[in-house]
Amino acid sequence: MTTSSEDLKNWARKNQKFISLNDGESITFRLLEARTTTKDIFGEEKEVVKYTCGLPDGSKKIFENGSPALANRMADFLEKVVTLSRSGMGSKTKYRVEEFQGEPPF
Repeated sequence: MTTSSEDLKNWARKNQKFISLNDGESITFRLLEARTTTKDIFGEEKEVVKYTCGLPDGSKKIFENGSPALANRMADFLEKVVTLSRSGMGSKTKYRVEEFQGEPPF
């Protein structure tokens, strides 16, 4: 059976442990937990936050980020359903988080 490029990308996204967004993408999830940890980034130990996210299909995935500004904003949404959106690429990446409005998709 031949798999299309789009099918392969969808399979990879569904089966990865971590949430990864491209420029302009958004995802809705329940923010279950946040914890700090250190991670080797280009040979330097950096502190990052690992957010545990509950997805509408019942799975849990991790979103990692080292931005204090995002951590400050996410702190307002623990145990709530949020939509996280990404804009920009590389060092110009910005994330926006908002509480989900309406009936949650869970």
